[in-house]
Amino acid sequence: MELKDLRSKQNHSIPAELVDCSNTIVVIMPFLMVIESVTWWQFPLNVLFESMSNLIEGLKFMHGQHIAHVDIHTTNAVFSENNVVAGDFKIPRFKTFYIDFGSSRYIPPGADPVIQDYEERGGHYDPPQGLNDVDVFAYDVFALGSLFKDMIEHAGRYSPHRGHIPRSVSLFTEKLTCDQDIHRPNIRQTQAVWTELHRRIKLQSNRVWLSHEQRLAAEIHSWEQVAKLFRL
Repeated sequence: MELKDLRSKQNHSIPAELVDCSNTIVVIMPFLMVIESVTWWQFPLNVLFESMSNLIEGLKFMHGQHIAHVDIHTTNAVFSENNVVAGDFKIPRFKTFYIDFGSSRYIPPGADPVIQDYEERGGHYDPPQGLNDVDVFAYDVFALGSLFKDMIEHAGRYSPHRGHIPRSVSLFTEKLTCDQDIHRPNIRQTQAVWTELHRRIKLQSNRVWLSHEQRLAAEIHSWEQVAKLFRL
């Protein structure tokens, strides 16, 4: 069974229909906006954070099926700005999905996730430990963190009036993109950390009386507490 056929709310691969033709396969899927082109200033910051949650959940589901995407990037994830209904496809507003599985790998349970041909069939973000001997599951987390950095930079640059992006979120992405695989959380840990951090961000957003300096200190402290809780 293919990833697209696995029915689960945690599956954030794009719904699609494959049509076999004589010389190729045609992929029919909803037309959604690539993350690279999303104008985040139209939306509250929590929409950005929910998009991050979708991507984390989707990657956790993928890895649970022993599949590594290997090309997570702003051009390989799509976002529904509105409700989309097209034939059998019904996509709710503000959902995010993975696309482009041309570099994906299935790693059988217990098999070594390290690949030797990343340079020929790899992704957009260069692995920090080099192009040889790439652990595809660890690399996916690195690429996801790199994608988040791009999203946050875009949102912070063009939509400051939509709200302050907490420093804790940037520290979270730094952990996902650290140079050494061994110091990077796996996707299961990433989801647990983000869930707790997101909860704290929601609570802190109500503290409107804090000065800029106090808010920044609280955000850094929040990340330190979460990192300690999960032993990062």
